[in-house]
Amino acid sequence: MLENSQNYRAKIHISIISVVFLDYGYKNKFYFKQLSGRICNKILDKMYRVRYNSGEVKILDNKYEALRLKNQLCFPLYAVSNLITRRYKPLLDELDLTYTQYIVMMVLWEEEKVNEKFLCEALHLKSNTVAPLLKKLEAKGYIKKRKDEGDERNLIITLTQAGRELKEKAVCVPESIAKEVSLSGEEAAFLYKILYKILDSDRENKG
Repeated sequence: MLENSQNYRAKIHISIISVVFLDYGYKNKFYFKQLSGRICNKILDKMYRVRYNSGEVKILDNKYEALRLKNQLCFPLYAVSNLITRRYKPLLDELDLTYTQYIVMMVLWEEEKVNEKFLCEALHLKSNTVAPLLKKLEAKGYIKKRKDEGDERNLIITLTQAGRELKEKAVCVPESIAKEVSLSGEEAAFLYKILYKILDSDRENKG
């Protein structure tokens, strides 16, 4: 519950957490790798006297408590992101994919053909991040790119036969990762729901 103090009332309102994927050939980061300082500051502006402790929200007596690592919401997301990335790496190395290339392929395995805008929205990525991913995947023969004849600004991405064959090699990856995470099915479903609530809120706020 939210407790009152003499001078302060805290209200929690976390509306945005930005997700940035980086793939520059030398560094691969998982889904929550970067939670920008700007976003963390927005959160602290709203809840600088609030901390999370065993699911309970309390008023902080000292404003600097909000700067303690154990009181951060973003830090465990960041740390788990790194942990999961390390678990993925040996599995994806066998497929010659980075994580960001892998999630692009996941969309195409499901849809077969998409435009760049659809892909960016599905992955919560900007086009300048997606473009180099597509270039590398095309060089590997997994996808083909072409401009829409009706609108040259619209880039169409299509899965190739080699890309379809890669799907068979990747089919064991999700199960292998699930074994690495100590969550029950119920816990995993709850975490999934919360994370997508944050992402959906971010999308709504962007209009």
